[in-house]
Amino acid sequence: MVGAVLALVGGAALYARAEIFDADAFAGHAAQTLEEDEVREALAEPIVDQAIDSGPGELINAEPLLLSVVEGALESKQAEALVRRGARKVHKAIFDKEGEQIALTLGNADVVVTEAVESVSPEIAKQLPRDLGDRLLTITESDLALTGARVSEDVRILGLVLPLLALISLVGSVALGPDRRAALLLVSASLAV
Repeated sequence: MVGAVLALVGGAALYARAEIFDADAFAGHAAQTLEEDEVREALAEPIVDQAIDSGPGELINAEPLLLSVVEGALESKQAEALVRRGARKVHKAIFDKEGEQIALTLGNADVVVTEAVESVSPEIAKQLPRDLGDRLLTITESDLALTGARVSEDVRILGLVLPLLALISLVGSVALGPDRRAALLLVSASLAV
């Protein structure tokens, strides 16, 4: 029974180690989210708001066009590369215990957005500010969230140790049990559940 619990917890920790605490996997998952319409909409709105706030007042009239073009631009390989780079920065901030807040910048976002808008309306593209991606998007300043994210070092270690302890415990219970057949059946059933 202890071995099955160790296997369950160790499996979860091993998964987290491979998929969450690995910077490249984390960045890859973040970039994959650009395939979702809701994500592109959520990213496009603050970019367009920032462009309108920083640019000339006439940009407010182009908001629907800007939203549409920016959402389309977020489907590009350039945008995917920006998100990957930004996600790696966020990952480093979270898991390398840097800073008191987690923030994201999408450097060079202005290039992607300007090129996309330029293909539709060169006049509007000329009015866009050139520092769209340089502004910080604060993801969290919550101590609880930061503390929770920073237990990663413990989880990384547990992801290696617990599966080994589970294996030792399960093999030991079969090897040392008075009835090996019953012990093997119990181990199999506990792992299946």
